[in-house]
Amino acid sequence: MRLGTETFFTHQLSRISKTKGSIKILDVGCGWGQHIADPEHHHFYGVDIEGFPKAMTLEKGYKEAREYAENNAIYYNNVSFDVALLINVNAHLPDELLSSLLSEVAKKLKPKEP
Repeated sequence: MRLGTETFFTHQLSRISKTKGSIKILDVGCGWGQHIADPEHHHFYGVDIEGFPKAMTLEKGYKEAREYAENNAIYYNNVSFDVALLINVNAHLPDELLSSLLSEVAKKLKPKEP
C-alpha cells in the first residue's frame, strides 16, 4: 500500500502488471474514477464518501464502486486486492481518520508473495 500521485501509480501499475498480469486494485477515494484506470488489464474497485459520482466511476470501467461504512469499513466481502491506491486522500482526512482507514485498507490486501 502506498500513498502517491497518479504518475507514481501509473508507473507502478505498469511494472506490477508485467510480472503478475491482471491485478485487482482498490482505489480509495476514487471520486469520478482516475484516468490511470485500464479496465482491459486491471480490475478496479472504488470506495469513497457518500455522494461521490458512482455512475461516472462505473462508466470509467470500474468493476464496482461503494461508499465507506460509518466506521470506515470497506465492504468488499470475499474480495482481496493486489494493490490499494490512495491518491491525495491524506490531504482530505484528519490523522486519526486516516489511520483508521489505512487499517481497513490493509485488511483487504492479499498477503505479499515472497
